Amino acid sequence: MSDPAQTSQEQAPGQGPRTIDPARLKAMKEGVEAKYAGTQEALERNKQAAEEDSGERKGLRAKHMEGIVKHHDD
Repeated sequence: MSDPAQTSQEQAPGQGPRTIDPARLKAMKEGVEAKYAGTQEALERNKQAAEEDSGERKGLRAKHMEGIVKHHDD
């Protein structure tokens, strides 16, 4: 075997190949797909919001400095 971390059948004859319950595999797949779909939706929302706000959005430092100036003028 090329990977010394893997156990060969000669070293562990009592252990057969591992199998995963099909129902469990399906549940895992659905969970991953749902998580991925949510991530994709969030990415699309963020991208759309960034495109809408790109022209009128200020950086945090600019907002902070504006607040300091307003407070100083009062």
